[in-house]
Amino acid sequence: MAFAPVSSLVVDDLPKFFSMMYHQLINQAIYTFAELGIADRLINVPLDRGFTVEEIIGDNKLQWNRDLLYRILRACIYSGIIETINDGKHFILTTSGIMMMSDHPSHVRDFIRFSFGPLCTRASLHLPNMVRREGTGTGIARVSDGKDFYTLMSQPDQEEFLKIFSGSMTIFSMQNGSQLITTIDFGRFKTIVDIGGNRGTFLAQLLERYPSSKHGIIFDLSHIVNKF
Repeated sequence: MAFAPVSSLVVDDLPKFFSMMYHQLINQAIYTFAELGIADRLINVPLDRGFTVEEIIGDNKLQWNRDLLYRILRACIYSGIIETINDGKHFILTTSGIMMMSDHPSHVRDFIRFSFGPLCTRASLHLPNMVRREGTGTGIARVSDGKDFYTLMSQPDQEEFLKIFSGSMTIFSMQNGSQLITTIDFGRFKTIVDIGGNRGTFLAQLLERYPSSKHGIIFDLSHIVNKF
């Protein structure tokens, strides 16, 4: 049986799809890095020596898979959050990697855990069914016993998820807030209400920029306002 030749267009496009797959694998490696708090374990490492996988794990009570962690760290190199030095088995944080510390003001770790975490990942897998109108509810509702997103966050057993989501929203405020503040003249308003303002990151930026605005009010759900 003779096979038709593959056109150059198809061949040229194949790397695009391989790239999509590789990026997905790297995303999951970054999520694992964030979820395990690896940046916190590397922050005080001497930059001229680095830590091996064994040193990163540290406590012998942690029965982590050393070989798998090593491969995950190697994948994280491609994202620019860590580097290897010496023999290629000692790891150090990059400037971007430092931002993934659990107490970094950028809340990058929260953003990664939310965006690539199990809830959003599982919810996105329902998109084909939602397009076909099979079943009811949003993607989140389909993986959380019918609860909508904000009802889910209000549950007593979801405090960690609420913290992660709140930190993620802080990133958006920091990233987009400066553009809004410089584009719109908020100084003409004496009182500004930020609806859905979360921790107040954007409102704080705004009031600092426009001291003529004397009052700022955060309006959000009670379990968010009372928590943060």
